[in-house]
Amino acid sequence: MPRSLMLSACAVLAGAFLAGCTTPTARQDQSSPFYAVPVGTTVELHRELSIPPGATRAWIQHGKVVRGINSYVPNCNIEVTIRDEERTQVVAPGVFRVRRTQSYFEWVVQAAEPIRVASSQDDGGNSMVYQGYHLWLENPEQPNVRRLSCRGVFDDLGQANPPSIDEIRAALGEVATLHLP
Repeated sequence: MPRSLMLSACAVLAGAFLAGCTTPTARQDQSSPFYAVPVGTTVELHRELSIPPGATRAWIQHGKVVRGINSYVPNCNIEVTIRDEERTQVVAPGVFRVRRTQSYFEWVVQAAEPIRVASSQDDGGNSMVYQGYHLWLENPEQPNVRRLSCRGVFDDLGQANPPSIDEIRAALGEVATLHLP
C-alpha cells in the first residue's frame, strides 16, 4: 500500500475514533458541535427556493440563498432527489420533519496538484475537510425534497468540527427555522 494512501486511511480512522470520543455531555449540549439534531426536529422553510436546471441543491449561508459559498463560514443546502436538466425546480415554503440524522465527513482534494502515482516522500500537506450533518427530510406534499445538509468550517483534519445548532440557525437565518422537539 503506498505511504500516502496508508496515511490517509490512518487519518480517517483517527478522525472516526476521535469523533466517537466526545463526552455524553457534549452530545447532549445544544451548543456543542457534536449535538446531533434529533429525529422529529422540523425545518420550517419560509420562502421559495429555486434550484437551477442541472442542479440538485440550493445553498444557504448567512441567512441568504447564495450561488457560491464561503468555505470558512458554516453553510447549508437543501437538496432534491431528482435532477431536472431543463427546468428550474422549486421547493415551496413548508414544514419538513427530520426522519434521520447522519454525520458526514467530506475530504476536499486540491485539483491543481499533479497526480502522483507513487511517492516515497510525505508532501507535508495538511488534509483539509468539512464535517457536517445530513438531515433527511420528509413532507408528503413535497416528496422530491431529500435533505438539508449543513457543514462546519473547512479546516485541517484535526481542527474541523460539524456545525453547532446555533451555527446551523445562523446559516439558515430568515430562509428557514430549525425547531427542535
